[in-house]
Amino acid sequence: MMRAGYARFEGSIVEQQIYTLNAPAVGAIGVAPITGFAWWYVVAAFFNVDNSGGLATATPNLTANQGSTGVWSASGLGLGIGGANSIVQMGIGINLGTDNIGRQYIPLPMCPVVGQGSVTWGWSDGDANTLAGNLTLVIVGERYENKRES
Repeated sequence: MMRAGYARFEGSIVEQQIYTLNAPAVGAIGVAPITGFAWWYVVAAFFNVDNSGGLATATPNLTANQGSTGVWSASGLGLGIGGANSIVQMGIGINLGTDNIGRQYIPLPMCPVVGQGSVTWGWSDGDANTLAGNLTLVIVGERYENKRES
């Protein structure tokens, strides 16, 4: 599912997109393709990492890619072996931390990606029993057809 909002910014149209993507298979990393933008950046992301069946510590992460090249990656705090589950909330201006009900807060850089790309979400380390949940992703960018000619 996708929702869009628009704003006029110095003669060009900047668009906000909200994506809701299904969870990848157990043990897999999710990939959200970002297409049609001249430039874009991630404003916020929300997902769950379940390591309750995991036999290794898992660290939640999100990576923005230009084509197949990683532009930046943001990581949280490690989830313990077996029984660890965390709601991951990432965003620009958020301070790294946790709360007493298992949420992790992870800052994102305000770093634009130029052209087509993707966002991958899930975890590093972990094992085949670690599960990344559904992703809600908010991006802001300018579509190619709205790009102002210089």
